[in-house]
Amino acid sequence: VLHRRAGDTATAMKLYQYAVENNLANINLYQNYLIVAQQNNSQPLIDFLNKKLTEVDDPNPYAWIELGEQALKNNNTQHAKFYFHKAIAAAHYIPEPYVELAKISYQNGQLNKANNYLTTAIERTYDKTKLSIYQAKYQALKTVAGEAN
Repeated sequence: VLHRRAGDTATAMKLYQYAVENNLANINLYQNYLIVAQQNNSQPLIDFLNKKLTEVDDPNPYAWIELGEQALKNNNTQHAKFYFHKAIAAAHYIPEPYVELAKISYQNGQLNKANNYLTTAIERTYDKTKLSIYQAKYQALKTVAGEAN
C-alpha cells in the first residue's frame, strides 16, 4: 500500500503478486491489488482478482461494502451486487448493503425490488438520521413506482 501510494506501482505489483502466489493474500490485499490493476487498466488481472475475491470468505461486511462501492465506481454492477450480497451474508442486520442494492435496482428500472431493499434497510436502521433519509427515499420511490404503473 505504501509503495502504491508513493507512486511506485511496479514494486507494489510485485509485492501483491508475491502474496497471491504464496497464499498470503486476504481481502484487504486483493482489494488494494485491484486498485493498482484498475489504475493500470489491466483487465486480465482485474478479472483474476475479482474471481479470487469471489472465493474469499471474510466476516467483515464493511470490507465487502467497500469493494461493492469500488466496483460501482468502475461501472461493474455485477461485481458490486455480488459484494453487497456478501456483506449481507456476513451481517444481515446492517442497512448499508440493502441501500446500495436499492440504488442499483432503481437504476435498472426494478422499482419493486428497490422498494423491497429500502424496506429492509429501514427495518435494520437504528440511526435516526439515516432512518429519516431512507424513509424519504422510500416514499419518493413509492411515488415514482406509482407513476410508472
